[in-house]
Amino acid sequence: ASTVNHPAIAEAIVRFQANAMEELFPAEGPVKTMVVGKSSVELVEQATRVQNFMNYQLTEIDDEYFDHTDQMTVYLPYAGSAFKKVYYDHSERMTLSRLVTAENFIVPYDATSLKTSPRYTHRFPLTGNQINEKIFSGEFISTKALDPSGKMTTTTINEFDKSLPDSSDERDPFRAEDDVTYDMYELHIEH
Repeated sequence: ASTVNHPAIAEAIVRFQANAMEELFPAEGPVKTMVVGKSSVELVEQATRVQNFMNYQLTEIDDEYFDHTDQMTVYLPYAGSAFKKVYYDHSERMTLSRLVTAENFIVPYDATSLKTSPRYTHRFPLTGNQINEKIFSGEFISTKALDPSGKMTTTTINEFDKSLPDSSDERDPFRAEDDVTYDMYELHIEH
């Protein structure tokens, strides 16, 4: 099935994306609140304040929330699975909700749900500069494991480029230290 190439597939993906975004982003905003249990005027007013603040934050403050949700609704019917990671970002000083693709979300093969999985892992790239910012903020612990030379290693060169020098002017592949990307693995495990 992975080799099937038909315009109807693209049309179905676009239709799914349009319907999903209509449901996820109604005119009132993506967040709706309700009081669970015994209701009172104070609780209803509090729920309304929370709803208004969350809608403001997701639609006005977090300028990437809509884009990541839109990308997710295109990616989901194509790949079959997509995830949203909600976390506090120290550099942005706010809670963010970002798309995590199935290729970058690793779980044990026999896991039946995330709730019962013994571990799950998010793989994501960070530049040397981003890592240094996270070390400075205290989010990461300092390590000497990064390549301080800034030269590309065989693990950072594209598979097709390993044996090929830069044929245009025969330069060696080089990136500044802060431009080199590193694959980071964030693990959540049973304790």
